[in-house]
Amino acid sequence: MCAYGAEQRDRRRQSVLRIVVTLMLVVAACTDDITRPTLPALSTVVTGAAAAALQANGQFELPAAPPGMVTDSQARALSAAFVRMFGVFFVDFWEHDDRAGPIDLATLRVCGRSYYARSPYEPLPSSASFVLRQTYGSYWLTSLCGVNGNAQVSVAVPAVDTQFHVDSVGYITGIAGIDSARFLPVGIAPGFSVPPSPESAVREVAQWTGRRVVEVPELVLQPPSYFPQLAKWRVQLGVPADFTELGDTTQLLLSEVYFGSGHVLQRMGLWFEQACGPAQFPVFDPETQTDTTTITLLPGSGTCYSRVDTVGQRYAVPRR
Repeated sequence: MCAYGAEQRDRRRQSVLRIVVTLMLVVAACTDDITRPTLPALSTVVTGAAAAALQANGQFELPAAPPGMVTDSQARALSAAFVRMFGVFFVDFWEHDDRAGPIDLATLRVCGRSYYARSPYEPLPSSASFVLRQTYGSYWLTSLCGVNGNAQVSVAVPAVDTQFHVDSVGYITGIAGIDSARFLPVGIAPGFSVPPSPESAVREVAQWTGRRVVEVPELVLQPPSYFPQLAKWRVQLGVPADFTELGDTTQLLLSEVYFGSGHVLQRMGLWFEQACGPAQFPVFDPETQTDTTTITLLPGSGTCYSRVDTVGQRYAVPRR
């Protein structure tokens, strides 16, 4: 009986193994069938101001930051100095929590392009506290690469304050401690860009919608409860397209969509922006211990994003 029972168990194991292997092969075959189409050439999906801003190197000429803001070069120097001074406190999080892999702080260098991400709120006056002006202000997003040239760390540098400078030794002056400025770093998982380039955003949106893009993309921040690295590209379509809101299947006709991450950096998609909450609201100022400062949403801006998908047009050829 024991021998017979063992034989039966072996047969069952072999049957289960065959089923598992068969399922794995079916899944692999299905995965091979779902081949993502090649994205269209950028020059074929832009028109108007977007086409005019497309340079010979295949990149958009992006607008400069408004006067009085931290410049691109200042932001890059500040991000490098920040990692030099405080990277040791974050590197474990970058390597493990953010899945960036092994990072050698000594070899990190600023690389690639820096992007100015606009706040959805009106700029606060200089009379407002240092903390609030940074919290509700715009940011620069910079990347740092390792020796292999791959981006490993993204640093969000506040764009509204110019009191920070980098000295000849490479350290930030005017910073009292790690909590005195909202420099916000995250690790970058291999194979990803933070944020995606504006060129890739345009190609993705054009492929998704079958529409040409008419304006240079603009990088827009989410509310302060989200990391600046989750900023999304605002993309203006030449002809409105039909979309479905994935949450409640509402049908939408949109000429403006957003491309970027949701709550996770690696999950990209299309988004519909809308206002939720009051256009003005008071906030508590930790420096003055008062709530007399008012935050105002910029006209046409929103603070909520809903995931959308196109209606019967996904991966279509852009219309002429």
